[in-house]
Amino acid sequence: QAARTIVRDSGDGKVQTLGAVEHSPLYTSVDPLQSMSREEKLDILRRVDKVAREADKRVQEVTASLSGVYELILVAATDGTLAADVRPLVRLSVSVLVEEDGKRERGASGGGGRFGYEFFLADLDGEVRADAWAKEAVRMALVNLSAVAAPAGTMPVVLGAGWPGVLLHEAVGHGLEG
Repeated sequence: QAARTIVRDSGDGKVQTLGAVEHSPLYTSVDPLQSMSREEKLDILRRVDKVAREADKRVQEVTASLSGVYELILVAATDGTLAADVRPLVRLSVSVLVEEDGKRERGASGGGGRFGYEFFLADLDGEVRADAWAKEAVRMALVNLSAVAAPAGTMPVVLGAGWPGVLLHEAVGHGLEG
């Protein structure tokens, strides 16, 4: 019975072929892991260290890291379509420790995206991107160094009509409903 049903409902025996669909790439397909030598990557890290230390004499420690990922993705759907994606991803992170009169504070900056490591040596508002991030980490650390504690304790809170009540209910109220 099953065989007869298959034969009866098998159609005309033609296979449907799917055409290719072209999409414009969203980002470069460069392999960041191979786009620079180990020495060139170390040069970026040394540069960040130098720029941060030259930015302020109170800089005691600079921690910088480069990371990169290169993924090749192929999706095979049950309808026979194929989709592929190449996903490079790089990141530069900078953390700075400053000290003054025994008080120590940290600041951090960095960024990345779906590019090669050359992205960090490109211009950002008239300055090399890696240099700008090193200086921003120092700036943040210095802001933290001069920061004062926020006032603490019991304080009056005034909420207007409408959304503040809804937000308070969502943040606290559901937990109190038991």
